[in-house]
Amino acid sequence: LRLILLKDIQSKELSYDVYLFQGIPKKDKMEWIIQKAVELGVKEIIPVCMERSIAQYVEKKSQKKNDRWNMIAQSAAKQSKRSYLPKVHSILSYVEALQYGKKIEHAFLAYEEEENFSQTKKYLNEMKTDSKITIAIWIGPEGGFTPKEVEDAKKEGVICISLGECILRTETASMFFLSILQYALA
Repeated sequence: LRLILLKDIQSKELSYDVYLFQGIPKKDKMEWIIQKAVELGVKEIIPVCMERSIAQYVEKKSQKKNDRWNMIAQSAAKQSKRSYLPKVHSILSYVEALQYGKKIEHAFLAYEEEENFSQTKKYLNEMKTDSKITIAIWIGPEGGFTPKEVEDAKKEGVICISLGECILRTETASMFFLSILQYALA
């Protein structure tokens, strides 16, 4: 009985690995993003302090915040019957996050200046594969990405994409992209 249950749990994981590079939002929005992202199957969540991040965390409070975020991830994974416990990293600077993201095969940055959503669909459709792939999703904070941050990401091979006509809140953008990703790769 236990082996059957374990087999059922393992089947709930995605066939690809998703890394969410999330610009730090204000107040408790990050907790909600972590909970929902784990429910939607992310492997790792990397909180990123960006130039337009409104919320700035003090170093000595950062570990306490990270412990809380990992507890939220654990609770969401349990609720979703995940067999893998996603990791919430300590807060990284944008430069550190770009360095960390180099190992990921497919990297997309949701940018409000990109206008062609059909190009986003094309990129996602081209990723269908039988082998395990890794995907990075870059979502900006409330203020969005600066032009320099976008250029730095492009230099590292990150592809800028549109999430449609409407400008989405940071917490909506991450959930929207995770959802369309599941739809496209199902």
